[in-house]
Amino acid sequence: MLVRTSTASDRALERQRRGRRRAILAAAIGALAVLGAGAAFWLYQSSTYLQMIWSRDATTAAAILIFTTTYAVIAIGKLPGSHLDRAGAALLGASLMLATGLLSLEEAYRSIDVDAIALLLGMMIIVTHIRLSGFFNLIGNWIVTRAGHPVLLLAGVILISGFFSAFLVNDAICLALTPLVLDFVARLRRNPPPYLLAVPMASNIGSTATITGNPQNVMIGAISRLSARLPI
Repeated sequence: MLVRTSTASDRALERQRRGRRRAILAAAIGALAVLGAGAAFWLYQSSTYLQMIWSRDATTAAAILIFTTTYAVIAIGKLPGSHLDRAGAALLGASLMLATGLLSLEEAYRSIDVDAIALLLGMMIIVTHIRLSGFFNLIGNWIVTRAGHPVLLLAGVILISGFFSAFLVNDAICLALTPLVLDFVARLRRNPPPYLLAVPMASNIGSTATITGNPQNVMIGAISRLSARLPI
């Protein structure tokens, strides 16, 4: 009973510490933002030359500020002290670009590549149906029954992930293979991390072989109008 009580109290203290750290980090970021804004306003009021530059390049500066802030949150993964994640940061950044007039609705519509989105959606639907049909299970069971050594099993995971990622979108392949790999390693009583790491690494390598291997290649192909028969 004493052990449970101490464990619960330790967890509560740890949560309090994390909350304090987040609050301190958020306050520090806010203070730096206020200081930066104050310094910029002071320079703006005290320098005629800076006023000329600012009035001429205000639009560019605002666009750079929104862009860098959005990508900073995306790189971190979450805005400290808030529930804003990567998707929310991207949506907020796009909304600010429209709200400030830096990007018109027509320009925003033109920047959306419907062809690339449709291709990615179609690939993900195909991969989902392949997974539901049991094809990946069939291939995985064939490899498991013949992979008596951990190295052979790892090589099989690499080959499957890399091969299918060359023809289908690597993101969908990773989502489809991860639960299967977990099931295989659990049945064989193997250590999961090496096999789980092999799935995205082999998928990234294999996806570079064709134009439909990953979203980046799809966008490059759609913008440059490359033929799917040409390697990248």
